[in-house]
Amino acid sequence: MHAFDHVGLGDRAVRNWIEGDIIEKIQTYKHIEGIKIEYSILFGDPSNKIIEYVNNNMVDMIIIGSNGLHGLAKIKALGSVSRKVSESVQCPIVIIR
Repeated sequence: MHAFDHVGLGDRAVRNWIEGDIIEKIQTYKHIEGIKIEYSILFGDPSNKIIEYVNNNMVDMIIIGSNGLHGLAKIKALGSVSRKVSESVQCPIVIIR
């Protein structure tokens, strides 16, 4: 799932480019037996959109990237998307750095 905070990204050409990139990445993993990959492109506040999507759909697990902060900066990053999502959803979440 991709959630974008930028209002200007609603443009159809940009959306098609993003979707093409996602489909290309999915091709790498689609052959693995037992794994079902679905994607959505959401516009708005990323953490809120991800939480809303998870709450409204049957999501088994979230795999999300972090921004790679370390030490004190990591603790102070209260607004980070991965942190907010991990504190707000009921399904398992894996945060990849």
